Amino acid sequence: MAETLRRLKEDHANISRLLQVLEHQLSLFAEDGEVDYELMAGVLEYMRRYPDLEHHPREDRVMERLQLRDPETAEKVGDLEGLHRDLKEATERFTVALDQVLAEQEVSREAVTALGHDFIARQRAHMRMENETFFPAAQRSLTEADWKEIDAAMEQSSDPLFGPRVAEECAALHAHLLQWDREDRELN
Repeated sequence: MAETLRRLKEDHANISRLLQVLEHQLSLFAEDGEVDYELMAGVLEYMRRYPDLEHHPREDRVMERLQLRDPETAEKVGDLEGLHRDLKEATERFTVALDQVLAEQEVSREAVTALGHDFIARQRAHMRMENETFFPAAQRSLTEADWKEIDAAMEQSSDPLFGPRVAEECAALHAHLLQWDREDRELN
């Protein structure tokens, strides 16, 4: 499997994990429970940085090549760049709402919860489409030379949260995730 495709699939698994954490915190928020706002803010900051700046451009590059190799299949996948813009906008809407909560501005709990659920649902639906439609189509249609060219064209920076070295700006989120994992294992 090409490095780019392997990495994209790994990113989806990591993002799915973050969405589970966010969903749990959102349910606590909806029930007026004890919410880890720093954890929620960290997840959203990560989503604004890594997927938007690293992951999606990789997918867009694969899509460009798929459009050249198999335009009919690429058309079935749809407007990937547009979907990525929609995800970015959903992330921003939820981030603004959470920032309002953190700033103790008056904001409806229901509105914040709805924006959070919308964000999570959009992310999951998007990844499902890519995992079930886009990635298999790219794997079938692109040649080994295509994948090598994509791999070479993309800077191979590591994931700041799940990579081999956790970036300083992700250290708090990483620590929270480790704690959350420990607590989750103790409960199960």
